[in-house]
Amino acid sequence: MEVIPATAVWDDPPALDAAWERDAEVRQVVYFAVNPENRPERGKEAISEFAAAAGETKKEALIKVFSGLLAETNSLYGITVVGIRSFILRAKILNEEVAENDAKLAALSDADVEQRQGLQQARFWNFRNMDDAEEEAEFLCRRLNYLEEKLGLLTERVRAEMPSD
Repeated sequence: MEVIPATAVWDDPPALDAAWERDAEVRQVVYFAVNPENRPERGKEAISEFAAAAGETKKEALIKVFSGLLAETNSLYGITVVGIRSFILRAKILNEEVAENDAKLAALSDADVEQRQGLQQARFWNFRNMDDAEEEAEFLCRRLNYLEEKLGLLTERVRAEMPSD
């Protein structure tokens, strides 16, 4: 999944409003809430403060906020997916290098001490870098889950602030 669909966080979401970017106040709330430096609680507080000041256009404004939250989170989500793919590819390439190092080491005679040491060192670094790439991919997978959870929490606040019809 390259993006989080609106239905993942809202069973029957409202029609998204692309005009959210043209509304400075909405944009400010969205950017603040989605900013990775801000915990979901701070984003929820910003949404509540915004909703309290929205007046008669509260519902439309909150739909814009939701639209922005979804768009900005999906932007981060897409970047994260690309990162995961890059680290997985790097780990795969390095795994092949380690296998090649192993094959070359197995083919060496005991007399090739200097070449053996060079291959052992290359294998060590290839294996270490492969392990690092796997750990980075795992971390980014956790980040994907966090992004979806954060979007869910922010969406809950938008829904809670939404005036009933």
